[in-house]
Amino acid sequence: MVEPATVTYPPPKALLHLPPSRHKRVRSGIAAIKLLLRKNQLQEAAVQLQQLQQHDPANVEIALLQAELLTLAGDHDRSCQLLKQILSRHPGLVPALALSARAHTAAQRHLDALDALQLAHELTSDDHIIAKQLTDTLSTLRRPEDAARILAPVARKSKSPADITTLASLHDRAGNLEACLDTYNRVKLTSSDLHVLKAGALLAHGHREEARTAVDDAMHTSPDNASLRLFIAKNFADEFDTDRQIHEIEAILASIEDTGLAAENRARLNFALGLTHERTGNFTEAFRAIEAANRHAAQDSSTSDQQVEKVALGIAEHFTKARLAQLAPAGHASQQPVFVSGLPRSGTTLVEQILASHPDAETVGELELIPQLKQSMVSLQSRDIGRCAQAWLAAVPESKSGQARIVDKSISTILNTGLALLMFPKARFVFVRRHPMDIYWSAFREMFGTNALTFTYTPQTLIRRIQFCEHIMSLWQQRFPDRILTMRYEDLVADTEGNARGIVAHTGLEWSDDCLNFHKSKTIVRTASMAQVREPVYKSSVGKWQAYHSQLAPVKSALVDLIAEYEKTPD
Repeated sequence: MVEPATVTYPPPKALLHLPPSRHKRVRSGIAAIKLLLRKNQLQEAAVQLQQLQQHDPANVEIALLQAELLTLAGDHDRSCQLLKQILSRHPGLVPALALSARAHTAAQRHLDALDALQLAHELTSDDHIIAKQLTDTLSTLRRPEDAARILAPVARKSKSPADITTLASLHDRAGNLEACLDTYNRVKLTSSDLHVLKAGALLAHGHREEARTAVDDAMHTSPDNASLRLFIAKNFADEFDTDRQIHEIEAILASIEDTGLAAENRARLNFALGLTHERTGNFTEAFRAIEAANRHAAQDSSTSDQQVEKVALGIAEHFTKARLAQLAPAGHASQQPVFVSGLPRSGTTLVEQILASHPDAETVGELELIPQLKQSMVSLQSRDIGRCAQAWLAAVPESKSGQARIVDKSISTILNTGLALLMFPKARFVFVRRHPMDIYWSAFREMFGTNALTFTYTPQTLIRRIQFCEHIMSLWQQRFPDRILTMRYEDLVADTEGNARGIVAHTGLEWSDDCLNFHKSKTIVRTASMAQVREPVYKSSVGKWQAYHSQLAPVKSALVDLIAEYEKTPD
């Protein structure tokens, strides 16, 4: 791994610009190369750079252009090495720090990017471009409170609706609902999307009545809004006339049939239509709409499923039990982390809420941080492993950091279990399993966030991921039976208290009756289950796929072996 481009504190004096070359030819050559880089004409830029370097080999500005060229060409390691050399001679050179951050970010080394940007921001706190870069990096590292603090002065000065909306979202993710709503109210635009965002924040914090008011405002502003219709179908369907909703959504779809409406919004409308048909018992029309929704959603899918599986298998092959035992001293000794994971819609939110209702536990929700730290652990040096563990702990809000257990309900932990074990050798894990057909249908009928869980949008990739995750869960559970508890969703629903006691005991906590009152918890929930977790456990979700038995026959055939294994009576 390339070392981060940082310098020893106290920081040096900021150097924003380099003195221009005394040679006219060099100055004009630099200007020409900058133009070529802006046009992404890299080959021609490389030729001219080589000529300039021969003429003036010690010129720092030429070296910066070389680093930028390397970054644009994807050679991030060489770019960072060159920038490290530049910064060793000019430690306060802000353009070099900013470019170093760009290169590290492109290489998915977000901790190194953070080092460079924090120093750059300290040197030039009034530079809004660097402040936004720092905000993005802090957000990537799941530190929304810190990101909001950096972005707030930028948003106040720019008054940009985009900046203000981003700031409101950061406040929401940081758990500061009051600041979130106050910030949304500063946006000088009246839009249905804005009302839906406010409604989502309110509902996540358990304020259902206020969320409904925001929904009504959105309906008044723009009843054709696709996000609004899906939000209603998922969270407030029982408070609206179902037949009317179907008629209105169909009318919206018909009116935009020949327009250029984004595929993402077509997907939202069809998901809303399918869920609403499902409520009426018209499963034929529900399936047709949900199939159409997934076809539209899949158009924006860019994730390579095979590549994801290849990386996960690589982690599993490398981090054997013996290898992890050897590396354990490099990890963090904290026993706080509890990783709850499974396939999407498997019941992980229910397990999370049971644990988070314990007086000695808190949840950070779907942190999904380990994938952002993956590249920072590739060298397997003790320093890097420790930095990643500290980055995870830094993502825990200060108000929660004193609890005995911190629950991270990230779906990606299944694919990165070895890295989680590497960071926290004493962490505990709960893997949640569910009948493969219920997993399939529950995920297929759901629209997740933009470019998130895109494997759910096509039958082939969803079937493949179900099979793969069952395999990888079994592998890790066999290796670490004392560290990983596997819980079946159907068992948890059938005997909530008995299985909840087992989950709590696995984490090393004493039992608390509060864990059975999870539906009364004030815990913030932003997942697709945010409406359901405000209710007691119900059994109606078990076997829900049976309503689509004939339509899902090909899926059942593809998963037949897995289904047979799952339906075996546990020993």
